[in-house]
Amino acid sequence: MRAVERNRPSPALVLAALALVFAMVGTAIAGPDAISNKVTKSKVKKIAKKQINKAAPGLSVASAKNADDADQLDGLDSSAFATRLWAVVDENKALVRSTGGVTVRDVGGGGTEVDFGRNLRECAASATLNIDDPNSDPPAGEIGTAPRMGNPNAIFVATLNSAGVSTAAGFVLTVDC
Repeated sequence: MRAVERNRPSPALVLAALALVFAMVGTAIAGPDAISNKVTKSKVKKIAKKQINKAAPGLSVASAKNADDADQLDGLDSSAFATRLWAVVDENKALVRSTGGVTVRDVGGGGTEVDFGRNLRECAASATLNIDDPNSDPPAGEIGTAPRMGNPNAIFVATLNSAGVSTAAGFVLTVDC
């Protein structure tokens, strides 16, 4: 009777054999279908188009009127959106160069009004002292900006020397809207 017990496989071996059989049968069943259902380039395009239409209905390259509209968004001119304006002013308070449409006015001492010809109340201004000469050292001193009272199109720029006294100095003003 002991001889019969020795020849019986263990439960672990029986389970392993069954798992192997099921794995092979599963592969044999899946094999023919997998070959007939291969994914083609046209199927991928069709699926992608369906997903895009689901996420953004009506979006297509064909909906663009033409390249002439590239500077507009929803019919609005691109100047109505984020814009960087700038002006370079010398120590004599003369405009050296700018983004265009800029006027500069001396308001006495180290004060200068820089008018960009458009409303700047929703914009941020910053300035730095500047000597428009590549052979010179950067100027020492201080500079500050503020919206110009009574003129929403202008920024007031104050320049001071190192001792804090108002003085005329060249600067670069940038305004981000």
